Amino acid sequence: MEWTALRETHEELGVDPQSVEVLGVLTPLYIFPSDYCITPYIAARPDRPTFVPDPVEVAEVLEVPLATMLDPTIRREEERVLHGTITCVPFYQIGEHKVWGATAMVLSEFVVVLGGQ
Repeated sequence: MEWTALRETHEELGVDPQSVEVLGVLTPLYIFPSDYCITPYIAARPDRPTFVPDPVEVAEVLEVPLATMLDPTIRREEERVLHGTITCVPFYQIGEHKVWGATAMVLSEFVVVLGGQ
């Protein structure tokens, strides 16, 4: 599965798989609307990569410092209508962006792994 994550990172962001070191894996997560199960991997490299996002796959790249991710004030909730039901939805407010859904779920686990709340 690690090779899939590295391949997807290359295809979507243009990051060479040989240039990163995989540090670990997070909990697999089933995404009901798409009927996919994703397995998030954490990787690092000694320098900042040059991102070359695939315009078909990636609308925008958000580069967020770890200190920002560990700031509990960026984690918020709002009510949304999902499948006809009003639901309280957690999200991360990063600048003008609301990061929610599967991405927010993965980020929540990552924050916990880093020692945040």
